[in-house]
Amino acid sequence: MSMLSNYQRILVAVDGSENSDLAFKHAVEVAKRNHASLHVLQVINDQAGSYSPFAYSDIIKEEEEAAEKEMDKYLDYGHAHQLEDIVPIIRLGNPKTSIAKFVAEQYDIQLLIIGATGKGVVNRMIIGSTTSYVVQHAVCNVLVVKNPENKGVE
Repeated sequence: MSMLSNYQRILVAVDGSENSDLAFKHAVEVAKRNHASLHVLQVINDQAGSYSPFAYSDIIKEEEEAAEKEMDKYLDYGHAHQLEDIVPIIRLGNPKTSIAKFVAEQYDIQLLIIGATGKGVVNRMIIGSTTSYVVQHAVCNVLVVKNPENKGVE
């Protein structure tokens, strides 16, 4: 198999941040060029153990609803840009391992695309560390999309 073979199954990890929106737009173009399926993954972090059990389920439900709304925007953008094969995945779990291993393995992903940083200043360190974890541990090639002046998905 040549190193420059076409990617058939691409995964992009999104979190609603400007950086992940840019990664998503980039992923749409890469998927179109490769005639690939694009799997769009949002991970709802269930590692935040500081909530009471009651608050926790409410927070998770709110996060899931927000993720579904966000996902609709990504799907609309993909369809508007003539991307044929787009697969939404919303998953509860640890973002690092979900992105790098579980989802990538489950869908036999060949290329993983992720933004360099995520939401907020504090999260930027966390998401930055997610990106660095994914680069180190992913089961496939990783493309990190960087751009300080990006725009969100309209």
